[in-house]
Amino acid sequence: TEAIRAIAEVRQYGVEKYGDPENWRGVAPERYINAAYRHLLAMVDDPQSIDAESGLPHYAHLACNAAFLCTLYAKELHSCKFCGKQSLKRVCDDCKATVTRGLAAAESDGI
Repeated sequence: TEAIRAIAEVRQYGVEKYGDPENWRGVAPERYINAAYRHLLAMVDDPQSIDAESGLPHYAHLACNAAFLCTLYAKELHSCKFCGKQSLKRVCDDCKATVTRGLAAAESDGI
């Protein structure tokens, strides 16, 4: 239960900071990996250390980052149907932006 409580505290802090309880789902997994490393390294130096920004223990942030990664990676990875890049979506963000720009240009040209 301590892990669940630690994650809940970090989630509450995140909701207060970002305003949207679901915004974490749109963040690239690499950002959570980087954050997990940062909090792990702080814990290596001092297992009871506190994150300066949130005031919460680094171990709580590490647990929350791990939970986010478990959820994000539990989804099936897809190959983007345009470029083949691995993505959590069937069309990666880069290709989606390119297609959207192309459609907008075609509309403005009357096509």
